[in-house]
Amino acid sequence: MLPNHLPLFLSVVKAGSFSKAARESGISAAAVSKAIAALESTLDTRIFHRSTHSLVLTDEGRSFYKRIEPLVKQLEDQVSMTMDNQTQISGLIRINLPDSFGRKVIYPLLLDFAILHPDIEFDLHFSDKMIDIVDNGFDIGIGNIMNRDSQLIGKKIYNLEFVTVAAPNYLKIFGEPKSIEDLRQHNCIAYRSKTSGQKMNWNYQVEGIQRIHAPLGSLSISNPELAIEAAEKELGITNSPYLHAKESLNSGRLIPILSKYSPPPIPMWIYYSSRRYLPLKTRYLIDFIFEKLQNKT
Repeated sequence: MLPNHLPLFLSVVKAGSFSKAARESGISAAAVSKAIAALESTLDTRIFHRSTHSLVLTDEGRSFYKRIEPLVKQLEDQVSMTMDNQTQISGLIRINLPDSFGRKVIYPLLLDFAILHPDIEFDLHFSDKMIDIVDNGFDIGIGNIMNRDSQLIGKKIYNLEFVTVAAPNYLKIFGEPKSIEDLRQHNCIAYRSKTSGQKMNWNYQVEGIQRIHAPLGSLSISNPELAIEAAEKELGITNSPYLHAKESLNSGRLIPILSKYSPPPIPMWIYYSSRRYLPLKTRYLIDFIFEKLQNKT
């Protein structure tokens, strides 16, 4: 048990009297006297010799003071340090990010944030596996799925759009698919999840109804950027997040197909464990990411 009158005991020793310690603490002398009496009762030891003119530590009180004074000072320093961390943008932030989206969209923003706040340290984990960020010690998680039963707080930061693309010369040779069924006649470059090892289906929407295409072809790859590169080499058709295909589309190396069947974008979220007592460094980073991505969604 830790007596709750220790800081007041230290104040009395340093002040040399109950009245002076009372003035410095903003309470009455009677309250100080009562607190010291309660501490002596808890310790079952007299720690002051009292008289009308003096207040002197007993031998036991002097020994007790020497032992606890540095310990209470260390405790106060730790409390002060914790409070300072709420007013300074510094310290370690651990983040769990999806592999592709994290590298392409979020990682550059983290580098910008690190330049602005050199006292920040990052510990970044890239994985498409859904994990409990609290149990795994992360301050922030980013992804497109949230456990409805969790206590996490989520904030939407991005709309992830997908596009089906092919090289102009590939379409000139093999023809452009006009329907989802036509994709069966083409070599489809599939994305294979690093986490599950499964090929990812291509999602479409026809008259408000979801349609799924299971891509078949001579190449499956666990990197969407390399799938885009293969499509540029006229090896087939691929379905990719627009953010990976944007440069190739703008340059004309690839062209979009089946655009009228594009599905609704997938919302990407930044999530964290609690809105209350959120460290300043974490709050600043969340706001920074959100603001930077507002014009890109």
